[in-house]
Amino acid sequence: MDCALNDFSKIENELESAIAKIKLLNEKLTVAQQLQTRKSELTDRIATQKQAASLLNTAIATLTENIKNTKEEIEVKHKSISVSTSICSGLEECLKTKAILKNV
Repeated sequence: MDCALNDFSKIENELESAIAKIKLLNEKLTVAQQLQTRKSELTDRIATQKQAASLLNTAIATLTENIKNTKEEIEVKHKSISVSTSICSGLEECLKTKAILKNV
């Protein structure tokens, strides 16, 4: 009978040890699930950030192209103004000359 109690006690100890191990594994599993959830959230966030960065890069490229085009337009208009100014100066000199000749 002593042997049966010892065996029962041994089985009881092994069961308690197994239950403790199961509880520990359950805790580790819970932590692993939480970490996986966090990883998924961060992965989604990174994807969103990459998409936003791509949109910003596209916007920057568009604005850079617009600036380039605007500068070219300004140069063309500046040249046009220079040509117009030169023509006006020539016409003004012509008119002055005609006025002088008329008065002579």
